[in-house]
Amino acid sequence: VLLYKFWEDSTVGLKQWRVVLNIIETRNVHAPSFDEERHAGVCSELKFLYVAITRSRKNLWIVDCSEKAEPMKMLWDSKGYIDIHAPGDDVPQLGVTSTPAEWNSTGRTLFASRRYTQAVHAFERAGKTREAKISHTYYLRDNARAIEPEAKQNAFRRAAESFLECVRDAEGKERRVFFHNAAECFERAGSCGDNMQDYARAARAYEDAKEYTSAVRLYKKTEMFDEAIRVVKSHRQDVDEELASEFGCQSHQVFFNQGQLYRKAETLFESVEEQLQYLEDNILLDDCHAAVLAELGRHQEAAEIHMVEGRTMEAIDALLDDKENESESKRRANDWIFQGLWENTSFSRKIEDTDADALKFLQRAFKVDKDPKLLSPTRKDELELFQSLRKPDGASIFRRLAYRFLGRKENHQTVLCFDHYFIDFPSTLQITNADMATILEDFGQYCRSFRDLILGLDVANEDTQRLFNFRPASIGNAYRVKAKTWLYEQVTNASAKLQVLERDDEFISVSSDELHQLLQTVLWKRLERRILDENSLCHRIPVFTPCLPFVMNSECHQVNCPRHHVDYQDLTQDWFNRQIRIHLLQILIYHVYLGIPTPKDRDRTIQDRRYWIHRFHETLRPAAHYLGSEASVRQGGSKVPEAVLGSQTVVKWLRDILGNREMPFDGMLLTFLCEGALLLMRFDPNARNDLMRAPLLGVFAKDDSFLWLNLKGTVYVVPELYHCLRAADHSFISAGIVFFQHIVERKICIDINVLCHLSEFLAGSVILTRVRFNLHNVVLPRGWILALLRQIVMREPDTMLLDRLLFSMKALLEGLVKGGEEAKYILFEGQEIANLPGFRILFMHRICRAMGLIGYNIPNRNLRDDVFQMLQVLRTTHHSFKRFATARSWGGIIGAVQTSCSHSHLDEMVQLCSTERPRPQKPSPEGIRRVFFKNLDDVPLVLSTGALRPQAEAFIPSFLKPQATNVGGGDNSTEGQGGNAAAEIEQQIEQPEADVTDLVDSRNIVDSLTSTAAPLAVEHISQKQKDVALCLLKKYRQRARNQKLEKNKTPTQKVCDSYFETCLGLALDRKKMQWPRGFYYRKLYLGLVPHLLACIKGVRSYAFSAKAKAKKRYRGNEKQDYDGMHKTTNEITAILKGCKNLGSQLDPSSEVHKKRDIEGLKRLVREVEELVNLVPSGISSDIYSHLHLAIKGILREPQPIKAKPKPELNVEDDLV
Repeated sequence: VLLYKFWEDSTVGLKQWRVVLNIIETRNVHAPSFDEERHAGVCSELKFLYVAITRSRKNLWIVDCSEKAEPMKMLWDSKGYIDIHAPGDDVPQLGVTSTPAEWNSTGRTLFASRRYTQAVHAFERAGKTREAKISHTYYLRDNARAIEPEAKQNAFRRAAESFLECVRDAEGKERRVFFHNAAECFERAGSCGDNMQDYARAARAYEDAKEYTSAVRLYKKTEMFDEAIRVVKSHRQDVDEELASEFGCQSHQVFFNQGQLYRKAETLFESVEEQLQYLEDNILLDDCHAAVLAELGRHQEAAEIHMVEGRTMEAIDALLDDKENESESKRRANDWIFQGLWENTSFSRKIEDTDADALKFLQRAFKVDKDPKLLSPTRKDELELFQSLRKPDGASIFRRLAYRFLGRKENHQTVLCFDHYFIDFPSTLQITNADMATILEDFGQYCRSFRDLILGLDVANEDTQRLFNFRPASIGNAYRVKAKTWLYEQVTNASAKLQVLERDDEFISVSSDELHQLLQTVLWKRLERRILDENSLCHRIPVFTPCLPFVMNSECHQVNCPRHHVDYQDLTQDWFNRQIRIHLLQILIYHVYLGIPTPKDRDRTIQDRRYWIHRFHETLRPAAHYLGSEASVRQGGSKVPEAVLGSQTVVKWLRDILGNREMPFDGMLLTFLCEGALLLMRFDPNARNDLMRAPLLGVFAKDDSFLWLNLKGTVYVVPELYHCLRAADHSFISAGIVFFQHIVERKICIDINVLCHLSEFLAGSVILTRVRFNLHNVVLPRGWILALLRQIVMREPDTMLLDRLLFSMKALLEGLVKGGEEAKYILFEGQEIANLPGFRILFMHRICRAMGLIGYNIPNRNLRDDVFQMLQVLRTTHHSFKRFATARSWGGIIGAVQTSCSHSHLDEMVQLCSTERPRPQKPSPEGIRRVFFKNLDDVPLVLSTGALRPQAEAFIPSFLKPQATNVGGGDNSTEGQGGNAAAEIEQQIEQPEADVTDLVDSRNIVDSLTSTAAPLAVEHISQKQKDVALCLLKKYRQRARNQKLEKNKTPTQKVCDSYFETCLGLALDRKKMQWPRGFYYRKLYLGLVPHLLACIKGVRSYAFSAKAKAKKRYRGNEKQDYDGMHKTTNEITAILKGCKNLGSQLDPSSEVHKKRDIEGLKRLVREVEELVNLVPSGISSDIYSHLHLAIKGILREPQPIKAKPKPELNVEDDLV
């Protein structure tokens, strides 16, 4: 060893080094004393020096020229340890050159001692290049093992490659060792980062090293299954048996997963049957199983496998490829195409671009063979339905298809078509009542079909399942709802709060009862929403409300008028029939809404019904004769198919509303009472008898404005109205006049149309009474006559208050003329018309006509003079009453009356002529049609069937055309001729035989009248009604408790309940379960078997969930753990087989139960326990509780009942 310049490089100074001189025993030099702090550096340097000196084994050469070395040199020299040589002296040689043989021997020794670096040097000095390469390779391996982890991979890779280089010159055993070492290094390199390429090279190296088990293991790890199979086949005896067997199963699975069905996978099986059996047993390879069958030409079997796994598209393709059984396969393909379309199109939704599955089925649908033998009319229409779901403008197609399905009584398809048709309600802009009738008829049919569907809803019905995208679940009494559908959204809605039995990415399972209840609820709500939206729309559609100013004036000055501007020429009988019909259709539609069992705001529904009752009344008894009259219905009743059912519905509504004791006050309430009474008597034969008992009749009883004070006391006037409308009592005219007078004098809010109709009814009743119902020569509007004859029962009423009627009519007329405060109580369509002269003026002609007809038919001079004077209040003129306003004598009034119903297709002024009297010699006056009758009973018939004038002259408002001179007098005929002309006109008309008694002042009579109306009905609650109410309350509370318990049940409990219902149904069927009453097995069957079935279902659900996850992982792109996959597959397969086996044996209808085999049941309980133990405990906690209950009840023997101790026998003799 050569120690070079040690002291020269030392950091310690000479003075400090001199401390070592203290060791010299015979010294004559000065040395400093030792101090730990001062000489600490010397101590440190001495340690280094010690290490350097002890490295040499024979000689130590020290070369140093520094003065700092002198103290140590003096010390060693004094001891005789060193020889000192000066430069230029003869120095012994430092070393002797070794021979190559010595270097080779040293190299092998160093190699054996694993000192590979020195071995490399030795072999190089010996000229052994190969041995030096090998030593360097081993050095690389040792270095790779020792370095930091991040550099290991490359280090091992270099070592492995170096070993492979060493293989070139190796032979025999040494060659295998090098391959083995290379394989190990590659494997270690691969483990650093899981590098598959390094593993692959390691596997090849192992194979070259003839270590086939390791090679197969790494080939398997790197998924190089071809190479692994080659090794196994070539060296089967040298591969570990367990590894070879396990690898065989995995290789099957891998090749099928890669789709290499025949070229590789078939080589792993001895026969096709073995291959098919393997595929059948492997739960993850069902698609491969189907593919193999298809390749073998067994297309129908392949299709069945696809269908079982829910791959309908692949099943259809398999059938379409079948050429051997082409007809049968096409038929089944057609069925499955439609099944796929139903499953992938959601209720209430169209097919969008994002609905990939639905679009694929739709493409397949174009391939459907439309041969009538294969495709029924229903299927053809269904195909057109699905194709229309893709079209943006298929509304007309949906309507046409709906009626086709309806004709075949296929209600589910009908509802679906109508539902799509009315998703966007047809446009109602500029619509006629004929178009509106068609729309409402369609919507009404939709509502009825929808209602019938809900009322007959059966979740077990296949059509229902198809329509709403659900199907039976594997659990008894449960169904699976497809994800991303309308029903799925309803089920998962937070407000639904359903107990979910199963859930995965594609389906959600709920119990049958809950699904039925939910589906009914959401369908009712959907129908309810549709009807409410339609009802709201109809409130705004003008066609329901003709514009009266436009009808009367042929023009309307209101901006954006919300009413229908219908031309007077279109106001025909057909128009009137359609107008009646659209109201009845809408009433029937809203009545469907009222029948929907959902909570409703009763006040809101009453308001809506009142609205349509008012609109129907306004249509049936309109404000002007141009729009028709009640009499027009009789002529066109057969043309209104909804007349009977609609009128019955109106009666139901009226009886329900009139049955209320209280109702919020509004300005139209009194109007409704009048309209309701009229309609009720019009359509209900019994209304005349019980109308006075209507509770709502007393709604104004506490309002002073409705109380009439006279000498006899206080009279509530509203019953007087009903007393009048009944027309069945001697005083009904007086009662009506009292009500009419009270309304006008007290200015109580009422609709002007109702008030006009009341005045016309009273006027007509007075006329018929005065002529003693001898209608010969009576002149009245046709509608008046028919209404009066139908309504009046009492034929001899009093008319003593006629003057009060005329004065009240005059007061009403003055209010219409003046407006303002005088008319503030007069309403039209719910609005005050006090400041709307354009509306007030339209009703003046009706009051004028009524007053004129009284004078016209009662030939009393004083009466006619009074009427003439009363009509002088008219200060303005309108073509409708101009002749009344400008008349200067009674003759002018006669002409005005005769033409007061002109220009109408729906009503006319008629003169009744009896065939028992001489035929009239004079021509019929202008504006009057003569109608002949034999007796009074013939009048309604001849007026209802007789045609109106065949050609109505064109209607031109009188203020736009010159006035012609006519027989009836007018502006130019009688006004300038005085009373003589009027007398001549009176002589020209046939006068009826009427009571011409002069009017009397009836004011005192009115004050002395008493109410002849029946007292208001008072309803009492009977004890029986109270008992019924308490019973209902008890049942409601019980139901509420049950619903609360149902919400708290777990999914397994729900499943158990489902099975219990199935078991109970079978147990009650004596044909299926012939058990003695009270038999012990019956208790086990009903009480514990459902728990066992619930356990099996829970385990089965877990297995299917695990299977789905395994499939997803197996078919993913990530690296596969085939060892774990194989183990998982075997576990899942075992569980599914166990579930299938035990499920069939414990099925509610199985032979075990029919035979009442208790021992067999106990055996099955133990097997269920073993099955449940296969499931992870954390997943099956709920299942265990049901299992323990079944074990406790079935396996444990019941404790014998202890007999009660018998009482001790009394042996004492109590006899004395």
